[in-house]
Amino acid sequence: MKAGVLPLYFSRPLRAADYVIAKFAAMTAAIWLLLVQASLGAFDTLYYHEYRLKLPSGAHTRVELRLHYLAKLLRGKVTLAQHRHLLVGSGWLATLLACLQFDLGDRDGAEASQAAAYTFAHEAEHEELLAWTYELLAWWALVDHRYDEVIEHARTGLAIAPHTSAGVQLAVQEAKGWSRLGDAKRADEALRTAGTVLSRLPRPEHPEHHFVFDASKLSFYAATCYTWLGDRQHARDQAEQEDAHPGRPFRDIMGQKQ
Repeated sequence: MKAGVLPLYFSRPLRAADYVIAKFAAMTAAIWLLLVQASLGAFDTLYYHEYRLKLPSGAHTRVELRLHYLAKLLRGKVTLAQHRHLLVGSGWLATLLACLQFDLGDRDGAEASQAAAYTFAHEAEHEELLAWTYELLAWWALVDHRYDEVIEHARTGLAIAPHTSAGVQLAVQEAKGWSRLGDAKRADEALRTAGTVLSRLPRPEHPEHHFVFDASKLSFYAATCYTWLGDRQHARDQAEQEDAHPGRPFRDIMGQKQ
């Protein structure tokens, strides 16, 4: 599905949502923002407590419901600032839903949600969110063995938000693409880019959050890339370094590679 096409659930009738919107139609600006924050709080809860528990039944439905609420709010009377806030909140939820749907085997739904997330991110001019929508495409291309597309999507997203968690993950995806194509030099360069970006990011308050790159995983990803490249020694070195120094900055480990 092309970017910019909204999923059907944004136009589907929902009595509960209609009731909520009717009740809250006269809310002040402050209450509007609190409502959006509540939706985003639910988004965090889903990631911390539900997504990590291997997709229990109903998680994607809850995200879909919150997306419908925000879509209703977007069609109401809001200020420009409120409109952007709603776009960003909807974008993160749509990105979350795309992840859930893909892992549950709903490829069409995942692609529709990714397209919606792209639209929200583009309209809100939110660079990191937009970069994550490209990371989804890179991830799915990797699963489908479309390695040239992995690299293309990863580079596009990285150029949009190079100094973010999305940038780290996109560099990792590019490294995976090169590894699958057997290009060790470019894979190594991409891994170094990931390490450099990661080293410049502040320590996250919630490293377990899906959209915050977990520094402890970078050496694991590097080991995976070297394994795909047939470089068992460096794959073993990465694994051993992670065992000995969990969470150690990746660039320090990479500096030991000759």
